[in-house]
Amino acid sequence: MSFLNISGFYKTPLTKTLLGSLMIGSSVVHFPFLLSYKKFLIWDLVKIVEEKEVWRLLLSKLVFLDIKDFVCGSMLLFYLRLFEKRYGSQKFASYILATCALSIVLELGVMYCLTYLANIQVNLSHLPSGPFGIIFALFVPYFCDIPRVAHTTILGVPVTGKTLTYLLGFQLMSSSPEAAISASCGIIAGVLYRLNFFWVRKFIRIPNFVGSIFKATVGRVLDSSPPTDVDAHTGATLEVQRQMQMEQLEQQMLWNSMREMRNRGIPYRPRNIPPRAANIHEGNLFQRRNHNIPEPSNQPPSEEQVQQLVEMGFERLRVQEALRMSNNDVTAATNVLLHDS
Repeated sequence: MSFLNISGFYKTPLTKTLLGSLMIGSSVVHFPFLLSYKKFLIWDLVKIVEEKEVWRLLLSKLVFLDIKDFVCGSMLLFYLRLFEKRYGSQKFASYILATCALSIVLELGVMYCLTYLANIQVNLSHLPSGPFGIIFALFVPYFCDIPRVAHTTILGVPVTGKTLTYLLGFQLMSSSPEAAISASCGIIAGVLYRLNFFWVRKFIRIPNFVGSIFKATVGRVLDSSPPTDVDAHTGATLEVQRQMQMEQLEQQMLWNSMREMRNRGIPYRPRNIPPRAANIHEGNLFQRRNHNIPEPSNQPPSEEQVQQLVEMGFERLRVQEALRMSNNDVTAATNVLLHDS
């Protein structure tokens, strides 16, 4: 798996940290002189409930003990890094923290019920190690917010830019019944977060001052430089083509969120593109259809809206202009900024 493609880890320091930690941790635990410590990273219901070793709930999420799980999980985290770009690192960290906590509680509840209450005669005392809850919780916004763009069909089945991601997720989920339980709990955690169940977004989140401190200290070290050689590698490998498709999906979010407002405004034209090129650009993306955006808002955007986009790494003046052009719609403004970057 190549990490050096299209936009790499630009504006995704948290994903960079997660993948780096998983790679180091999952490799170190297989060293011969550390094999005796491997048992402490196993999710064991008996030891958690009867011996009160609750720390296993957290430690078991730090590394993958299975190589196949590590490969699939790392690829999925890398592909789904687009949500850190979209949300900003602070909001993305809050999402991970909340969904991870929810999935841990769900896993413990499901396993306890199956083992102690339901009297099901199955050997389900161990769950696979690794951040299954985080990975599969990200499939919820991926399914709901990323448009489905069909590229071809195989035996009548449409193949889209999202197909490979779903196949990787299915491979990770179907490796064992225990993995299916962990994956299902992650998906449910993502749904609960999206529905703001019991106001989880309010109570489980990263405070602004913590985000500011992290950005001013550790964030500077983990930050990656913007890509400079995109054109040199465009289409060179299947991996690069895959990432090009993911970047196109990010841009498609703009058209999806503005679909209901086509007939109210002026035709959208990207900045710094000549009129003739803009027409070609619109023809390709909209399949030669006439798409419009809402009229620019006369109301100034709120400071909260501006700050939310500034924290994602965009310049304040560009943020204000994008909000004005998108009628103060944060989602549409985000995609305008991503498109113009």
